[in-house]
Amino acid sequence: MAFPKFRTILPRIRARHILAAAVLGLIASPSQALTLDQIRTQGKLRLGYQVDARPFSFKDEAGKPAGFSVTLCQAVADEIKTKISAPDLAVEWVPVTPDMAVQAMQQGQVDLLCGSAAETLASRAVVSFSIPIFPGGTGAVLSADGARALRDALEGKPETGPIWRAAPARLLTKKIFAVVKGSVAEAWLKDKISQFRIDSSILPVASYAEGIDAVGNGSANAFFGNRSVIVETAGARLNDGSLVALGRNFTNEPLAIAMPLDSDGLRLAVDTALSRQILSIDFRELYIKWFGLPDQATQQFYSFSALHP
Repeated sequence: MAFPKFRTILPRIRARHILAAAVLGLIASPSQALTLDQIRTQGKLRLGYQVDARPFSFKDEAGKPAGFSVTLCQAVADEIKTKISAPDLAVEWVPVTPDMAVQAMQQGQVDLLCGSAAETLASRAVVSFSIPIFPGGTGAVLSADGARALRDALEGKPETGPIWRAAPARLLTKKIFAVVKGSVAEAWLKDKISQFRIDSSILPVASYAEGIDAVGNGSANAFFGNRSVIVETAGARLNDGSLVALGRNFTNEPLAIAMPLDSDGLRLAVDTALSRQILSIDFRELYIKWFGLPDQATQQFYSFSALHP
């Protein structure tokens, strides 16, 4: 089936709809392979999700999992039921935190991670990934009345030079950067600060809400993380102008559904379900529901992501 053609869209998407990045806590030991037969034997499919990673995964007002990734994982669950001829297979949603997600998989608490996992070289060493489900990258939010020089430097304005590299060191000294503990953004931030010898410190936080609060109350100069989650979490403060989300992604980290390493049969079922969803006419409405109208680059991303029969 051909990839659905999206109608012409506005050239600039509102901040709350700009694409962003992913969060996945990593630990050293790889996960054990998981087969469809094992899922049939255990009698249930356990789907891990983050409760505060809106719009990808979150707990709604009724206490049930919801979000873009959750909807896709529901389609995956249906595909697995068909593959193993188990229409009554139970589906269990398991809340996980970014820094404990992979550990939960290794301990057999979850079979798939359906939140906002970013596929990087580091993460591929411990888990396998489905085809990409979202174009990701790390973003940042700052206080609107904060230092303009810092904002210009992070945005890579011509007068300050390319991001992190040519910006005058004085602009990035004595700054505090908040980031969710155990996230991909934390690893990236630590690498950049070390690589470019920026005299600044990192403030680990437990959640996106805590990171946004840190910038709002002045205990941090900027908060880095999955940009879509950032703008969703900081929505009210972005609307009232007290905070500003930078209009760029610092990294290119596509999001995907994570599973144990070497789980080829399971991955085939997952990729089959995701490809069918992306190629279906309903996918357009699903995307718009959570992110607004897609731009041309996003349409191209999905046309290349889906696998054809």
